[in-house]
Amino acid sequence: MFLFVTLISASAGPFDAGHVVVTGNDATDEAVAETADVELATTSMRPRITGAFLQIWESDNDNSLEFWRGELEAMRAAGMRIVIPQYSKSSGVDLTPAVELILQVADELKMQVFIGTLLDEEGWYLKKLNPLFLAKERVKVAAYTTELVRRFKEYTSFRGLYIPYEDNTLSLPGSMGAFYGAIAEAARAEKPELKVMISPFTTPRPGMAKSLPTWMLRQYFKSMLAKAKVDIIAWQDGVGGTTNQIARIPHDLAPIASAARELDIQIWGNCEVFHRTSPLSEDFEAEPTTMEILARQIEGAAPFVDRFICFDFNHYFSPRIGPKAEQLYKDYCAWVGITHKNP
Repeated sequence: MFLFVTLISASAGPFDAGHVVVTGNDATDEAVAETADVELATTSMRPRITGAFLQIWESDNDNSLEFWRGELEAMRAAGMRIVIPQYSKSSGVDLTPAVELILQVADELKMQVFIGTLLDEEGWYLKKLNPLFLAKERVKVAAYTTELVRRFKEYTSFRGLYIPYEDNTLSLPGSMGAFYGAIAEAARAEKPELKVMISPFTTPRPGMAKSLPTWMLRQYFKSMLAKAKVDIIAWQDGVGGTTNQIARIPHDLAPIASAARELDIQIWGNCEVFHRTSPLSEDFEAEPTTMEILARQIEGAAPFVDRFICFDFNHYFSPRIGPKAEQLYKDYCAWVGITHKNP
């Protein structure tokens, strides 16, 4: 492990457990970081999850403003200020009605939103090997991104763009980077201050705790990120598919962090907060993880990252989901030292 740690620059430092605001320039950002119903224990220096993905489905378009207010208030009460709707269109389904309500609530609660672009995932993991496909697809996604940002750019909480097309190192790095770069440029042409984020993983497929050698990972990400024009790379830890991946966190994350910092790109940890319950040969089924596993994920990645986010809140972490998610939420708040006052 110590060999991997030496890849990180000395300026990386320990994870800053007390700072949760990422992109704001407003003087009020720090003032709104604390809410009236939450106390942050001063004795706790454990790294905190500062934001979370929301995986939106078609049925979420029917959810009310009050529903999303409840979800985002629960996130905020757990110290999460960054909200990431994973995509705004998926498989042809328009999800912007839900995204707009999320933005309205985030404006009220002084939170920050990274809106996901469209995602057309059919055949993606094979097609992305073809540079001609990526060149064509990036034109489509960039055009969509232009209209998306133009529509929502007046919302104060709209601080970033998320590109949900996931890379897993089984691509040509130059073509993959150019794909991301074209979409990032389209977003900034409409709102220059937007931060652009991607969230790759390093396993050949979810649930398989294997990856390239460290030197190849570093070279791949250095080449890909040099053309990607992103501000943030949030590495998916893959633990939701198999807990064997926990032991591989330093191996996979250290070289990525080294490459990202060399290019002045922020490196975040994206903790999967679910546990797969179905075999890899069957359709995906999962349940909320436990705090024992999540603590190992956070502690394993903390030496390498600038902050943490997680995937996803509304299906595995929200206390409204059921007993297991509610327990995870309570255990996490206790673990980081967040105490909720009684009404």
